[in-house]
Amino acid sequence: MSVELFTYSGRSEVVERAALARQLQREGWDVLFVANWPDTELVVQGPCADDLIIGCKPTSDFAPIHNLILKKDSHEIEKLLGDHRYANCAMEIESPYDFSANYDDDDIDDLASDLGSEAVQAMKQAATMYCVRVHGMQNELSSYLQLAVWKSLGALCGGLMENPQTGETYILHADPSLG
Repeated sequence: MSVELFTYSGRSEVVERAALARQLQREGWDVLFVANWPDTELVVQGPCADDLIIGCKPTSDFAPIHNLILKKDSHEIEKLLGDHRYANCAMEIESPYDFSANYDDDDIDDLASDLGSEAVQAMKQAATMYCVRVHGMQNELSSYLQLAVWKSLGALCGGLMENPQTGETYILHADPSLG
């Protein structure tokens, strides 16, 4: 089982990793972006992609996990992620996002009933969709990181924020001062 949080943005430009990392620092997180899991490639620049995000509070030491990423030792990384000093969540991005490829007419009626027509309209107009996922067996800290990433994406790119677990949706406008 996994918990997923979605952001549907009207912006076609994908959020830059550096901007997301800065916003997460404001939220009290230090993060590393790892691409190509389990081959583990540390990435720091460029637009966000289908990355594993590893986070810790600034008081924690990132050196042990950073060194394992550079060594591409996914087995040992997984062991450290079980330690409650580190959190992780997966980010998947669809850009360009195609609403009609994901939902048919029957789905649209159900979505409108569940989320409201304003939310469905925002989903239809989205150019990019971000999914932030935590697997059910992750530690509690990972859930907090997931929420911080989700909120940070909303602040950086705006759009519809959807929590399918609760049925809650929010429409946010990007804060231009954060980029």
